[in-house]
Amino acid sequence: MNVWRVMLHGAVIDEAGNKIPKQRNWEKEEILLKYYLDNNVVAIGWPIDNQMSDVNSFEEYLNYANKKYNNDEGFKRSIPKFGTEISADDLIWIKSNDKYYIAKVAQDSKWRYSSDNEAKRCDACNQITNIIWKEIDEKLLLELKKIKLKNHWNGRTLQQITQTECIDFSKYAFNKTFGLDYFKTGYAMGTPFTEMLKLLKNNKNLILQGAPGTGKTYKTAELALRVIGAIGEDEQLNHAQIMERYNSYVNKGQIEFVTFHQSMDYEDFVEGLKPELIKSEEDDKCIGINYIEKPGVFQEICNRAQNNVQEDFDKDNLNKENFETAWMTLIDKLNENEKIKIPLITQGKSINLFLNKTGSGLSSKPLNQTESDYTNYYTKEQLLNVYRGEPGVNNGGHDNYRKAIIEYMKKECSLKEYIQRELSSKAPLKYVLIIDEINRGNVSKIFGELISLIEKDKRKPVGLPEDKTENIYHPLFAKLPYSKKSFSVPSNLFIIGTMNTTDRSVGSLDYALRRRFAFYTVESDRNLVVRERGENSEEVKLFDAVKKFLNDKNNILEMDFSDLMVGQSYFLTKTGEDIEEKWKYEIKPLLMEYYKDGIIQNSVADYESASNFISKYNANDKEEPQDKAQQVTTNNNASEDFSSGDKQ
Repeated sequence: MNVWRVMLHGAVIDEAGNKIPKQRNWEKEEILLKYYLDNNVVAIGWPIDNQMSDVNSFEEYLNYANKKYNNDEGFKRSIPKFGTEISADDLIWIKSNDKYYIAKVAQDSKWRYSSDNEAKRCDACNQITNIIWKEIDEKLLLELKKIKLKNHWNGRTLQQITQTECIDFSKYAFNKTFGLDYFKTGYAMGTPFTEMLKLLKNNKNLILQGAPGTGKTYKTAELALRVIGAIGEDEQLNHAQIMERYNSYVNKGQIEFVTFHQSMDYEDFVEGLKPELIKSEEDDKCIGINYIEKPGVFQEICNRAQNNVQEDFDKDNLNKENFETAWMTLIDKLNENEKIKIPLITQGKSINLFLNKTGSGLSSKPLNQTESDYTNYYTKEQLLNVYRGEPGVNNGGHDNYRKAIIEYMKKECSLKEYIQRELSSKAPLKYVLIIDEINRGNVSKIFGELISLIEKDKRKPVGLPEDKTENIYHPLFAKLPYSKKSFSVPSNLFIIGTMNTTDRSVGSLDYALRRRFAFYTVESDRNLVVRERGENSEEVKLFDAVKKFLNDKNNILEMDFSDLMVGQSYFLTKTGEDIEEKWKYEIKPLLMEYYKDGIIQNSVADYESASNFISKYNANDKEEPQDKAQQVTTNNNASEDFSSGDKQ
């Protein structure tokens, strides 16, 4: 199954027979769109002539057309793909005037060449039949605008969509638009794991923040499984299946869960002294207490992640130690002698090697140098790169002199041959630490000096990076206070935190931690309540009433609305009769806490029943898909949305 995008443009002629100018592409789009919808086709141009009206196959058409358009690059890029690669069950997108349409290629869809006058006028002769188009609705459109392509369309008439997140969304959009469950997809509005997963992979550290009941902790299980690759891209699991798989990875030690609280400290999280009873061998009675250092949950999972590919790291460390020893020997030689003669490898010549003026690196000149001769400079890092078999500098250039210095270090400074790491087809395992209620702990007391080590570029690299751009680490190490071991955070560990944005029993999140995490706001999901209980249910009416209450113009909010809107789990009752119980014991007390804390200005104390509250804040107005401010932000961020492209 593939996903395609067809651009609605071409040499369209109006009803009077005049060619529509390029500046008026919008009019071309409308004419082509109407033709598609009326005739149930998808089409691209390049009409040939009347001799093509009786062709029976695409191959016959292509043989004829190639002779006529053999120099047309647009034809070469689009026509062969259109006729041979689009097949049954493929999805196709078109866009006109900010309206988006999707269709699936049917099992009985066929290519044809249409020579009728309307097809020629619309530049739509090359067609695939039996294509049923439907426009996607506003809520799907808002989700679509968040999906961005990693490449540019370059104005092509036909292009295949290859990004996984775009394909996944396309399947989801088709299912929702046609009311089917045809494609399996991991995408779901309200639980956009695609975006969360991208943030987590890019930053290594992610905090899900939001109001109570939005499902932050609920989502961490699936997010953890997806980042370690335990759920396939197209695999759909219900929550029971997710938790069964999640528990199996917890038992393997690949996922760890911990909850922060105000009594937690460094000794619980990283390393501490723990008492151990000393018992008599004779009668097993306690005769004393001994204190031993014991790793906390964070050190334990870091050690497991680190040891995953320890053999490769031993080789890396040995190479660095070899080079460091030889480098110091070379520096000692240059301190004893003003210069060293270094023979070049290929030219049969030599250079004089010096310490540079600052003593932080090396410099060289030809053997019989003069004042006008050019001086070359070399840093320790450049020589280490050459020792590894990499370019000395990123922008290229010749490394002949640097290679000659490395050879000299091997002969005269005991530099050992570089030990190559064995390329393994198996990537290192990924590990996840979930920290629930991360803002309820004293972060400075819990993380201590390790707060700097969790940054992405301060991690110790483990295994071969999936992306070469990740090979830019500046690893930091700390000496643990009790065991005196050197400690670092491995690159294959991911940290997921959850944070209740309305909790004011503790101070705001430590800025040192805040700048080391990406933040994703998990919003209350009305769609989920609708799917579970129905659009006209009392649960949805109460959801809308609470939203209207919080957005009341007299109810001045101290926080963003998305940080306060009561989560969907508060509205999911076992039966419709439980709605009053939910209101009395869960929703109303939470809103009263908001009021007592000064977060909102209006009280709900006078509303004894959910029905009275719904009557007061009757939310019969049409539900907006997003708050206006958020909608503007979403649209502004969609600088290159899923279906945008330059017109030819």
